[in-house]
Amino acid sequence: MIFLPHIKEEGRYTIASMEMFYNHYYWQPTTYGAHYRRPPFFNWLTLPIMHWIGAQNVLVASRIVAASGTVLLALMLWFFSLHLFKNKVFAIFSVAVLFSGDFLLGKAWVAYPDTWFAFFTFTAISCMWISIKEQRPLFWIPIPFVLFAALLTKAFTCYIFYATALLVVTIGLGWSKNWRYLLKPASILAHALVIILPLTWFLLPESTGLAGMLGDVSGSMAQPEQFTWLGYFLKILSTPFSFIYLLLPIDILVLYCLYRYKKYPTIQPVTRLDGQSIKLLIWIIVLSILPYWFSTAHLLNPRYLFPLLPMIAIVLAYCVWRAGEKMVGFAILILIFELFLKCILVILISHPGKFTSVDFSLDQIANDALKQSQSYANLIYVSDFDDGGYGVNIASKINIIRWPQPPLTTAPEPLTKGCVLSQVNSTKWGVVPKVYHVNNGRGKPIYVYCK
Repeated sequence: MIFLPHIKEEGRYTIASMEMFYNHYYWQPTTYGAHYRRPPFFNWLTLPIMHWIGAQNVLVASRIVAASGTVLLALMLWFFSLHLFKNKVFAIFSVAVLFSGDFLLGKAWVAYPDTWFAFFTFTAISCMWISIKEQRPLFWIPIPFVLFAALLTKAFTCYIFYATALLVVTIGLGWSKNWRYLLKPASILAHALVIILPLTWFLLPESTGLAGMLGDVSGSMAQPEQFTWLGYFLKILSTPFSFIYLLLPIDILVLYCLYRYKKYPTIQPVTRLDGQSIKLLIWIIVLSILPYWFSTAHLLNPRYLFPLLPMIAIVLAYCVWRAGEKMVGFAILILIFELFLKCILVILISHPGKFTSVDFSLDQIANDALKQSQSYANLIYVSDFDDGGYGVNIASKINIIRWPQPPLTTAPEPLTKGCVLSQVNSTKWGVVPKVYHVNNGRGKPIYVYCK
């Protein structure tokens, strides 16, 4: 699926990576030549692969990076589960549950930084938990660095996830003994670095984007201009179903397993596992989800909570494991069938038609817009070209086609000659030789102005 055309808002990251690659300016991402509010780590990971397979393959490179983050997240889940429960088979089963539902099919490979953000954040939580549980100071070492990497990948919410987990684990595993362990030099040094590293980054020149990151997070959590009580009520109701869909069908099987516990209380699990750890995982999940769930944002995107997915996978795996060997075997059969079904879906999705939500027309629009610009000295710019992902995806495709010419920039004012792609109907750019409609007319029209 990494060879599909642009989907969702992947163009935001592919444009930034291509501009970084072309301009040799690696400090901060830019889009259309202007500073982009997102941090640069995902682009840094993409650049070596672009150098290897070619900058014109930036979309494939970005998806390889995203999928690699998913693989590392799965490996960290295996490592954490093995330390937590000392059971190799259950650790592998937890990973299999993680690769259930829409996460594997539609989320784990898309060119977004969320999988790496999840990997870094979950690694920090795992190392903290193992360090406290096993009283091993060595596991404090990676924590400040992976949290800092998570910050540079997406947002400072990684520290909120970590602080929530630290509080739950410290209290749950015994506050009376663990607070003394937290006050030992190794822990103090690690948590001092947890604070110092992001402060150092944000105290560097303004281009490091603290204001942009704060605005991005606050915009995701509170959107007063879009708030309605009906929309808020519907969001509260729909949020659980978005997570159920993310890990289908295992979570449906879990509901049946819970029913079996009540009906047959003498059911024996495959092997006994530490129930206390499951309770702590549930507390971390619930406390971390609540602020997102009840925020005034009109929509809770599950990818904001990807760091919780490995913990959710462990809880779901535990529920099936507790139901006995037959239910575990049934779950494995479901996962095998699901994987086969996904292979069929990949074939259907990879070709234009009624079976796919991929808008293959975006590539056609990009090619046609470039043909329009041939009569205007091949000068092509953008303006107000960002809405809904359609604009950035078309712009990214144009950059790919034009390579090694410079990436697209914002149109100069006044425009003396050239074509301007815009999603705003305005005559200041010249005449409109063509208008494109995307997403079957549901997206904003794409205007090509020429002068």
